[in-house]
Amino acid sequence: MKFGSDDASHEECCLQGHSSASTIAMIKAALSAAQDINISAIEIRMLGPVVRSKAT
Repeated sequence: MKFGSDDASHEECCLQGHSSASTIAMIKAALSAAQDINISAIEIRMLGPVVRSKAT
């Protein structure tokens, strides 16, 4: 099965997607554990291999 213009395989796309999702979930969980941080005011996005967080 191929995805996207670069013909990446399903396995390649899933691996990247699952990795991004687990990284974002880990960051959200860590931020939620900090009682002095309002997690609802923070947006987390993956930009390639870099994680970027933005306070709103």
